[in-house]
Amino acid sequence: MGNICSVSISCDAIFSRCVQCFITKASYISQLEDNLVRLQSELQKLIHTRNDVMRRVIIDERSLQMKRTDQVEGWLLRVQAAENQVAELQKLKDEETQKLCLGGYCSNNCKSSYNFGKRVHKMLKVVTCLQNQGDFKNVAEKIPEAPVDEIPIDPTIVGLPSTFDKVLNLSSNGLVEFPLGISRLVSLQHLDLSYSKIKELPEELKALANLRCLNLSYMHYLHRVPQRLISSIAKLRIFRLFKYSWKLRPVGDNVLSGGGEYFVEELLCLKYLKALSIELKGSCALGKFLKSQKLQSCTQFLRLEGLEESLDVVSLTGMKHLYQLNINSYGLEELKIDYCQGEIQKIRESHCFHSLGKVIINGCIKLRDATWLVFAPNLKNIIISYCGDMEEVISVEKSGQVKEENPFAKLEYLILLDLRRLKSIYWKPLPFPHLKYITARACPSLEKLPLDFNNVKYIPIFRNALQMLNSRIATKLFVLKDSR
Repeated sequence: MGNICSVSISCDAIFSRCVQCFITKASYISQLEDNLVRLQSELQKLIHTRNDVMRRVIIDERSLQMKRTDQVEGWLLRVQAAENQVAELQKLKDEETQKLCLGGYCSNNCKSSYNFGKRVHKMLKVVTCLQNQGDFKNVAEKIPEAPVDEIPIDPTIVGLPSTFDKVLNLSSNGLVEFPLGISRLVSLQHLDLSYSKIKELPEELKALANLRCLNLSYMHYLHRVPQRLISSIAKLRIFRLFKYSWKLRPVGDNVLSGGGEYFVEELLCLKYLKALSIELKGSCALGKFLKSQKLQSCTQFLRLEGLEESLDVVSLTGMKHLYQLNINSYGLEELKIDYCQGEIQKIRESHCFHSLGKVIINGCIKLRDATWLVFAPNLKNIIISYCGDMEEVISVEKSGQVKEENPFAKLEYLILLDLRRLKSIYWKPLPFPHLKYITARACPSLEKLPLDFNNVKYIPIFRNALQMLNSRIATKLFVLKDSR
């Protein structure tokens, strides 16, 4: 009678689902120790794959004048984020495994072990998925007008007579140990070991007293540099060391131990240093670095990790020649500026960020905005990824006193990845006269792009069924090409 409908559900089915749910949740605890071992093993495989991809990228970019694809760039960022997250889990490993009992099948704190086990399980799936995605047929593409991704050398260095008469390039050649015979090349002035697999630098390197340029960038396996080695190469003028091993580094006679504070002390001894590319892993190391006006003035590339709570942006204004800034800090909550007229005027008059061309902010999950970018008028590349709490790129409230007509006037590339809470890039449409490429992926709360098509000199091509700029653009890709 009436519109009464009957629903019949099998008790066996309900019981079976409940049992399956219980078994799945229990497995997070019982398989925790095995999953931690598997996670470390799979991560190592992923790192090897990442290094292979990077070697291909470097060969294509340097030899063939190509640019890495957006797919590869995004994958590399996701791998970096996964490395950071695994490192966080490893920090909690001992504390959590000590809670296990009954041979690892139960826990003294089931809720804590369950939550941790679930995180490990999910991270294992992420790492495995990234490993499977790393088989790229092509890692780069020909785009003649794409911006050069190299870190520029100080113009005062290029013109020096006889600076690079003796050059040895061992970049990307698969070396796992430092060739001791190099120490006999006492007239050597330029040594490039970037992208090699060398784990330690020997004391014999001190014999290269005439070395002017030393490139140790992207040495992902490097975990030991003896104390007083770098400072003994007194004639160094160009020095690069970043993206070295994230693993626990030997303490004692090693400038890489800690967050880089010992390394900074070595750099202070290099009185001829003119161009510096450096990575610092902690507030202590950054504090020592910022006390030296000399080091700041010659820094062209800076990568920051392990910062806590807030970073005073004004403290970076001494780096007049900074071209690229990378920030990857899980605990960073704010890039702090006092947006009062006095502070704004001080920053503008110093022209402090006018040389900044590329900014990468990755894995700062507590960061809510990046409003300070309005003080970098010559930015060409912005990449922001895996900042889960970010709601605005440029905050309306914070930047109201700045009154910049177009803070992105020279921007060419804007890449936004996995910003789950991002609602706004900028509060009004902008012309973007030099924009070549923009992508926003996994940004489900972002509904508009600040593009003023009356002034944009590029025709948009929409992919993945994107129909309207005012519609949701999560996981959608925008490619802007010259209308000519």
